[in-house]
This record gives sequence, structure tokens and C-alpha cells, in this order.
Amino acid sequence: MQLPRIQRRKATDYKKPARFNTVSVMLLMFAGLLVYLGYAFWPAIVLRSRVRSELHDVLLQVWRANLRPEPGATRELARLKKEMVVRLRKIGVTDKKLEVTMERNAKRVGLQANFIVNVHFPLINKVEPIAVSPRATTDAARVDW
Repeated sequence: MQLPRIQRRKATDYKKPARFNTVSVMLLMFAGLLVYLGYAFWPAIVLRSRVRSELHDVLLQVWRANLRPEPGATRELARLKKEMVVRLRKIGVTDKKLEVTMERNAKRVGLQANFIVNVHFPLINKVEPIAVSPRATTDAARVDW
């Protein structure tokens, strides 16, 4: 005796999506927006990085001045603060309200620069000011060898 054959169903055939559909268009627009924002913010990012690098360069001198006795330390830190403003102007900080602050105590020594960077958005011709405040800190303890 022969068993009846079971008829198999055919797998569902789906339509291939079109090459340009709403998802691909949205992804393309999102990628374009990221490129546009990257292009607009890149000068501000580079300037912040350069200022932070300058702060780290001077941080060792601030650390050494913090270890000095008090009358000499205050004079040295004031000189370093003025020198720091000049160095930041040379690398491209154009904000007239540039402020360099120094933090020093028994535990931490730090430098911070507060300024505003103008971000230019080219297609809409808009300039947006953004506050930037890079910081560099280190431990203030004396190292005994």
C-alpha cells in the first residue's frame, strides 16, 4: 500500500526592495547632516584641542611654582597667567573676554581657559557663539625620589 503524498507549500516570495527607498534616503540625509555638522564644528574642535595642549604645556611650570614659598609663588603664577593669555592669542583665540584661571591648593593644581568660539554654518549663513572651557589638572603633591 502506498502512502498519500504530502504536498509541500511553496516559500513566500518577497519583493526585492527598490534601490532608493525611504530608509536609504533617510540614511543618506542623516549621513549628510553629520558631514555638514562636522564641517561646521571642526574649527572649534581643533581650536579647543590646541588650547588644551597649551594648557598642558604650561601645567608643569604652574606645578613647580606652586611648590615655591608664598611671595615668589604668587608672582610666578601671575607671570605665567599673562604669558598664557599671550600664547592662547597666538594660536587663534580671538575672544576679547578670554579668561585664564588657575586653581592651586594642597591637592590639585589646574589651569582653565574660558572663551567663546564662533561656529559658522555655511549653507544657512548663520554664526553661533559657543562657550568653550578646556581644562588641565594634575596632582599638587611633591614627588620624593
